[in-house]
Amino acid sequence: MIGLLLKISNEGEKMKIKRMFTRKGKGPYADQKYVSRMSEVRNIDGSKKSAMEVKVPEEWSHVASDILAQKYFRKAGVPQADGSLGRETSAKQVAHRLANCWRVWGERY
Repeated sequence: MIGLLLKISNEGEKMKIKRMFTRKGKGPYADQKYVSRMSEVRNIDGSKKSAMEVKVPEEWSHVASDILAQKYFRKAGVPQADGSLGRETSAKQVAHRLANCWRVWGERY
């Protein structure tokens, strides 16, 4: 589980964040095992509409993997390792994108 405990200070003081679920010197995903799974979207008649390989935490259900792939993955414009643009394929990419968004909103607003 990834998370932080926020301690709100008095006005004029900086916000302090206490480390809770990560270890210093290790990335936030270091203690979690990720596996590859196939996510398929089917038409009403049962025929396959599309399929993609996704990387998700090992303890996630197949339904959770499908929901992530079909509803939350960006489908285009994601920088790839080879320098091209493509789609998200991992829960790590989604978590990183959302955390960055929330950080930017916190700084801006």
